[in-house]
Amino acid sequence: VLSGGSFHGAPLGLAADTVALAAGQVGSLSRQRLAVLTSGKGAASGGLERTMLLTSATAALLELATVGPATRHWLPVDDVEDHVSNSALASRQALAALERARHVLACEARAAAWALVEAGAGSSPASDALVELVRDVEQTERTPSATLEAIGARLDELLDRLAPYLSPG
Repeated sequence: VLSGGSFHGAPLGLAADTVALAAGQVGSLSRQRLAVLTSGKGAASGGLERTMLLTSATAALLELATVGPATRHWLPVDDVEDHVSNSALASRQALAALERARHVLACEARAAAWALVEAGAGSSPASDALVELVRDVEQTERTPSATLEAIGARLDELLDRLAPYLSPG
């Protein structure tokens, strides 16, 4: 079989690099919000210091993994290929960055729920949904990492529950 196709995956690779960079920004912002949540009086209660450590480490890895686009680097291996877009590598990096960002957001959600309970602030449907989801996960999981993975896996469920309160109108 002789293929005459000159397929070029750069558009896919560029989009994947953009997704990875955006996920890195989400992780950085979430880490900073969590730092604010855990810096006040009583921040160490309920394991927030461990959550912050896990979040900082994960967010740092996320930032390191997204320091530069994969599509920038190409090495021709012969005289036939004149340009390699590294789109497959960019796509794998984007998927990994999204998973790390989900983990960072799960840490923030857990800390936010604890902060709401500790503050005893007036409840709202949105805060009640967050606290309920985190309590439900914490009652079923035995380790901090399993808890964070379970919260991360249920972030979409949380967004669905919060959608009526976040939508305009």
